[in-house]
Amino acid sequence: MPFTVIFSTIYLNNSLISLLFISIFVIFENSERRFLGALSFGIALSAIQFAWLLLPFVLYYYLRARRWKEPTIAVLVALALILPFFVAAPADFYNDVINFQFTRLTLDLFTRTGPLGYNLNLSLNGFLTTFAMLTLPQAVRLLICVALLPVFLFRMQNLERLLLRATGYTLLALFVLPNDFFWAYTELPFLLFLGYASLVWHRRSWTAGSPNEAVHAALTSLQVKPPLQIKT
Repeated sequence: MPFTVIFSTIYLNNSLISLLFISIFVIFENSERRFLGALSFGIALSAIQFAWLLLPFVLYYYLRARRWKEPTIAVLVALALILPFFVAAPADFYNDVINFQFTRLTLDLFTRTGPLGYNLNLSLNGFLTTFAMLTLPQAVRLLICVALLPVFLFRMQNLERLLLRATGYTLLALFVLPNDFFWAYTELPFLLFLGYASLVWHRRSWTAGSPNEAVHAALTSLQVKPPLQIKT
């Protein structure tokens, strides 16, 4: 995927691990291997903070279908993997895992800094500090994301909708929450959208009568005008 090299060379973190287990969760859930799907999602939650942005969507998806075991398993697995580190050093855990990510200095829209020699800060506070000389406190930014969450959850009925809505919400959260836009973490919504498109393609192709009809069905679900059909 586009940022795999960045993840493994410049911005070294656990994003790749989380992305891997989110992908496995989607595969298992789509094939109705529910226990393994819940286990995989729990591991994804434990790998990096931003995977928790998906938790409201996955909980809503499970609970709407009156499935209680899977979300319980996922949360318990995540807590089991995280708690030893928290118990070992609670203050360091809070500062390094939670507080550090959202209390970085707010940079202007464009600055000459960072591992690449320049930085483009497309966060909400980046725009506000550049054009209005002000920033929003962390609590206000969090309230914005919480207030908009029901809009993305509204009428979310299946796994495809989960992935599509979570794509939009993670992009919104990455724009609003941090002081400095995390370019590398845009791989998360990109992965979610790929999962959505793949599921649409897979499910529609089983019911379509020809490859051209499968392409047409997938593009229609994305509200993209299909190309001219190719004669076969």
